[in-house]
Order: sequence, then C-alpha cells, then structure tokens
Amino acid sequence: MHLVYNQLPDDLKKSIQNLEAMHVYQSTHSKRKLMSLPRVTEKIKEVIHPLVRIHPENNKIYPDKWLGVFCGAYMGTDKTVHELVEDLGEALALNKIGLVYGGGGFGVMGTIADAVLKNNGWVMGVVPKNLLETEMAHSSLDELVIVESMHERKKTMYERADAFCALPGGLGTLEEIFEATTWTKLKLQDKYKKVMLLDNNGFWLSFVDLLDDITSSGFIKPEDREIISRFDSVSEIISNFKNS
Repeated sequence: MHLVYNQLPDDLKKSIQNLEAMHVYQSTHSKRKLMSLPRVTEKIKEVIHPLVRIHPENNKIYPDKWLGVFCGAYMGTDKTVHELVEDLGEALALNKIGLVYGGGGFGVMGTIADAVLKNNGWVMGVVPKNLLETEMAHSSLDELVIVESMHERKKTMYERADAFCALPGGLGTLEEIFEATTWTKLKLQDKYKKVMLLDNNGFWLSFVDLLDDITSSGFIKPEDREIISRFDSVSEIISNFKNS
C-alpha cells in the first residue's frame, strides 16, 4: 500500500508518529521483545486502512491541482452527456489535474472516473460508509477515502479541490453546487474556489436563468452570482481552472 502521508488527516498522522516513536523508544531503551518494524507497518495500515485506501499497484505522480466534480449516479437519458464527460476525464488526465469526486462506479460518476483512469490520471473518490454498497464504490480508484457521513464527504472534497465542475446530475449535485458556492461566498474555503457548470445540451440553462432571476430579485449579490458560471466545452473548463 502506497501511503500519501502529507494528505492524511492530522489525527492519523499523530497515530503514525506515536507508533513510530514507540518502536524507536523500545529499540533504544527496552530489553523486552520488540515489535518488529514490519509489525509497526501493519499497525499503521490498521489505523489508515478503514479510511484511506490507495491502489497497491499505483506508481503515478500525485497531482498538485485538483478539480472537484459534482455529477449524477444515474446514466440519464442523453448519451451525448457521457461523450462530453469522457472528454473532460481525458483532459484532466492529460493536464495532470487530479479528479476528486463522490467515488461511485455507475452513472455519470462512473463515466468520469473511468475516463480519467483510462488516460492514466489520478482519481480520488470519497464515500460515506453507509453508501458503500448502495452507491457501489468504484473498484479501481487510485485513492478511496471512506468517511463517516455525507457532511464529511463534502467537506473532504471541498478541502481537496482547487475549483469545482458540476456535470448533469440530480438532487445531490444541486446540493453540492449550492453548498460549495456558499462556502466560497462565506470564505470558508482556503481560497476563492469557483463553481463551473458544464453541459453540451443546454442542461444548465434553466438553472442559470433561475440564478439570474434570484439575483435580480435582490437575494443573491452580483459578486456572489459570479462564483457560478456555465460552459459548453471542456477546453473552457480547463482554461478557467488553470486561471483559478
């Protein structure tokens, strides 16, 4: 198991440090039979394994930049959506941009993950324990993070991503768009993180109209409305991401 130590939560880092320190101390001061170093490694894996699983055969370079993608767990009725999603996945891989998403293996979720992996890109999925079976976590991800709740799932994605892209999806996708936008508005992110909508069939047009109507009614400030923008090509998403 390849461990990306710097990406682990602080409490897990502390657990690892305690185990390593215990081994060093025992090696120096104790006359008792010591826990072997391989056993220490196994203990570390026991701490980390339930929460972070990284593909054992992975030899890729860990990405410096990440795009958080919100998308549906269903296939939808328009097959051209998946063609666009495949193009996005290929572009992320070619531009060395990591994908962080909800971890599912079906629907638009599965399409984006498969496209990135096919092109040797890095995919991190985040799945709550209670959805491991119902959402059928993708089995070939580079990194699978298992969390306790939906809130922790979104928080993990928001913290990892440098910006967000929403593909066609349903209620969960809409919730993530609004919450990620609100986090940026309230400066809860570590930096300004834009939310980009991507479609090639007008999927987001009525949603954009709704946002504009709410803004015109005085319930969204114009500067907050600018956090969300719509694009109809992958090249625009990549260009805007690089400028974020």
